[in-house]
Amino acid sequence: EYRAAEPARARVAVTPQRPAVVVLSARREERLREAVHRLLSHVERQGCTDEDLADIAYTLQVGREAMEVRLACVVSTLEELKVKLAQYLAGEKSVEGLYRGELKRDKDAWGVFSTDEELQEAIGKWVARGKLHKLVELWAQGLAFDWTRLYDGEVAPRRISLPTYPFAKEQYWVPQMQKPQAQAQASSVPGAVFAKNPVSEQLHPLMHRNTSSLAEQRFSSVFTGEEFFLADHVVKGQRVLPGVAYLELARAAVVQALELAAPQARDVRLEQVVFTQPVVVGDAPVEVHIALVPQDVGLVSFEVYTQVVGEEEARVHAQGRARVAAAADAPLEDLGRLRSQCSQVLSAEACYAGFARMGLEYGPAFRVLAQVWVGQDAAGRPMALGDVQMPSQARDQAGVFVLPPSLLDGAQQAFIGLVLAQPQDKPSLPFAVEAVELYGAVPERAVAVVRQSAGSTVGDAVLKLDVSLVDAEGRVCVQLRGFSSRVLGGLPGQAKARPEAAAATVQVPARQSAMPVGQLTLVADWVVCTPSTGMRWPSQEERVLVVGGSDAQQQACLSRYAQ
Repeated sequence: EYRAAEPARARVAVTPQRPAVVVLSARREERLREAVHRLLSHVERQGCTDEDLADIAYTLQVGREAMEVRLACVVSTLEELKVKLAQYLAGEKSVEGLYRGELKRDKDAWGVFSTDEELQEAIGKWVARGKLHKLVELWAQGLAFDWTRLYDGEVAPRRISLPTYPFAKEQYWVPQMQKPQAQAQASSVPGAVFAKNPVSEQLHPLMHRNTSSLAEQRFSSVFTGEEFFLADHVVKGQRVLPGVAYLELARAAVVQALELAAPQARDVRLEQVVFTQPVVVGDAPVEVHIALVPQDVGLVSFEVYTQVVGEEEARVHAQGRARVAAAADAPLEDLGRLRSQCSQVLSAEACYAGFARMGLEYGPAFRVLAQVWVGQDAAGRPMALGDVQMPSQARDQAGVFVLPPSLLDGAQQAFIGLVLAQPQDKPSLPFAVEAVELYGAVPERAVAVVRQSAGSTVGDAVLKLDVSLVDAEGRVCVQLRGFSSRVLGGLPGQAKARPEAAAATVQVPARQSAMPVGQLTLVADWVVCTPSTGMRWPSQEERVLVVGGSDAQQQACLSRYAQ
């Protein structure tokens, strides 16, 4: 990197009381390791000393773009920096004063935190008092920070010549084979990447190919709109991927990624699933990806997204997490007693006429309701029972789908009994599911039991339900707890809706975009984490309020924090 000559000026001193913050980042982990290796080689080759440390830190702070995979350390000497970076390259996990993080899926959230007034006030105090460790830790996790604030009112260090970004050396070759016809049709998707196997060798109807790399576990599919789960699921004239299809896609991806045996295929539990915006397939095919990321305590997070030409960031359509755990014994429902609590019966014709008025057009593969019973359960909550049956047009789902889209969507359709009495002319699409429990195989004939969740009221913008598919003996096969849907205001690509209006009422925009005020719903999501072995925080100078704990724990806190 060439730097123009600067006038001579005094070097900025680095001391234990005023340490240097060295930051490095890259788009992928292997590129970050290469950047660290290059910096160490440069320092050795150029014979850098402690006098150069402030300039090195400043150049990396203000002269480099902060990317997703991050590393930072707080050091007082150049030798300390070299030791910490060498420990990172050696694979040591717990290095005091060295922080690692990855900003991959929650850029919007960190953008909001970066403008939070209280957080900015706390950061200002940390900088003023020289307490940089907490700031560095948050930056590694994704916080945006203007490093020039470290030098307010003082002479800043110099920007010097340092190694630039280590771009990956990748080669691309034109294939010497003719693509199968199906793959040639799908390759009209801009930017699509195809595996060596032809499209005909699909892993699953919703998950065609494994397109993973060292950077990401990923599966991809190309949908033309002719698939039954799109052709027969039309919302306001648009072919929309059903919300329940994301659940089967996520389950299948986890099974494939973890190489689970067939008996474990039903042990995948989905949690905290959020549907951010629908996948709509128009005239051109659409390539859909699902990315999996391992988390702590046996969890796997997933994200369904598409990449639109001309947009730097991907569009996220659904996200959630999964775990593998053997299901408990199936709950039982007394179907006879539940039916006796219903005072109204709706025919299939009445139900689908109601859907049509809302703009929901179900084709043969999704017309699974035979009749719907409406009443109240023993707790007085509104309830609907729907007799569902797999249509002949979708019988081939039985051996392929563990969560058949037709029947699962039919279970969701049964809620029509709760809303037909309301003046409703807009459709509702899935918004979130708290948990998906699978207890056994879903039969071709089943009963959908739909109860209104506590605190939810018919007519709310977001309607929250508990939905179960039950076999003829009353055993629950699948249970969707906290299944929320919201009234749809528009769809991406609709002729009479402005794109910005659709984004404000229907979807979470691209990852870097801001969510319109009043349209964001948050769910508490606590994950058990192992604390790092870095510095203790808060420091001993802070005033601390201790709540709860044993006498021994309280005494230990008092002995450390005099205030």
